[in-house]
Amino acid sequence: MKGTIPDLLTRFVQEIANNPLTNRALYERLAETARELVEASSACVLEIVDQGFRVAATAGDPRPFDWATFSIAPAPVLVREVLDSRRARYTNHTAHDPHGDPRRQQPLNARPLALAPILLAGDVVGLLACINTAHGAFTDADLALLEHLALHGTMVLRSNALVRQADAMANDTRAHDAARAARAAHVNAVLLKTARALAGTTTPESLYRGLAVILVQELHADGFAVFAADPELRTARVEHQWGVASFPRTRLESAFWHTPLGHVVLNATPLFIEDLTAESNLDDLGGALVDAGVHALALLPLVLDARVEGVLAIRYLGARLFDSDERELLTNLVTQVALAFRNTVQLGKLERRADRFALLARAQQQLTQLTSEESLPQAIAEAVHLVIPCDVIDVLAIGANGLERVLHMEAGRVMATDPVTIADAQLAVSTAQTGVPRLASHLAPGPDVARSTMELCAAVRFGHRSTGVIRLLG
Repeated sequence: MKGTIPDLLTRFVQEIANNPLTNRALYERLAETARELVEASSACVLEIVDQGFRVAATAGDPRPFDWATFSIAPAPVLVREVLDSRRARYTNHTAHDPHGDPRRQQPLNARPLALAPILLAGDVVGLLACINTAHGAFTDADLALLEHLALHGTMVLRSNALVRQADAMANDTRAHDAARAARAAHVNAVLLKTARALAGTTTPESLYRGLAVILVQELHADGFAVFAADPELRTARVEHQWGVASFPRTRLESAFWHTPLGHVVLNATPLFIEDLTAESNLDDLGGALVDAGVHALALLPLVLDARVEGVLAIRYLGARLFDSDERELLTNLVTQVALAFRNTVQLGKLERRADRFALLARAQQQLTQLTSEESLPQAIAEAVHLVIPCDVIDVLAIGANGLERVLHMEAGRVMATDPVTIADAQLAVSTAQTGVPRLASHLAPGPDVARSTMELCAAVRFGHRSTGVIRLLG
């Protein structure tokens, strides 16, 4: 069904959330679900043990996996690429592809082959392998599903590791001070509850609902906000906020890079502020937090694959002493949040991709129904706005004196159709000359702070020749 998460994946997520699984049971469910998701003839989980692979579970035709172990050293190039990059990969022609096994497809005996890494604490501990597919070849969409499935498996493995850690800590409590042992048990219990609460999240709403329960009931927070941020483009977006001192999104986003939030993203390091009233050079946003009664903040970077993707900002009424145990607890907790954040983002991308394909098909249908050349610029702008809604769309044509704007659209409404020569169009000119899409970020002055604006230019081509440019601003 268009725009929905595959039922198999949803059922798997619900199953692992409601029924704690051992690692062995998890591997069996991963293999079964992966095979059905991508219609593979065979699937297995390869567990890394002593510099080699062990077949931990299989589904479908077991013949490709009739061996028990093999060493990593002579493994296929594709396997080594997955291990090195920690990202999923596939090939559909192992018989003629250098990514295949140099031992003539032994022992995998694969034609199409897809591999997704299973990670624990940032290290690859296993591979989810699918061989041959009923639809002839693996696709990027298949790879996205396998990678997402493996990520949920990662969360269960981490949960199981925390259980083992809790058991080990329980056995050591006799040798520690009772108060210290109780504190350590609380820390581990919170992490375990977090892992279980977030393992079954499939939507941003369920993620933030589960996160709110943990932060309020276990950590006694009074509010929090989740930001997505790109340190290279200097963009920031409020994904969710709850509780005290929830400010307008535009205010938070425009001030982001001028506050400690931006500092945390750029430095990829947690920041704990115990008393805002004691801070020197308090910015306007900090002053507003103090006015709302918030004096303490825990600002935690959402780090995935060594890249900061955003910030979790936890707010507390009054001052607060963050001791070493609480700092360690919050730092470990945000690792779970980052994984769940990526899972929900990937699920959202799958749904948006399906929606966008549907919109693209609709836009293409509209363009094929044109009856006159004069209506082409408006039809192009409307089709683009249907697929990529943005503030401004300009249709630029290549004329004798350079680029001319032949249509100007704002918020989906045509504002001007008279040809106007464009002077400040360096990005568009480069796009017209090369035919290569261009993306740039510009800082525009605002009433309080500069505002980031994105510009995207794509060539309108007839054969191998550029005839114009579509410029999007927003």
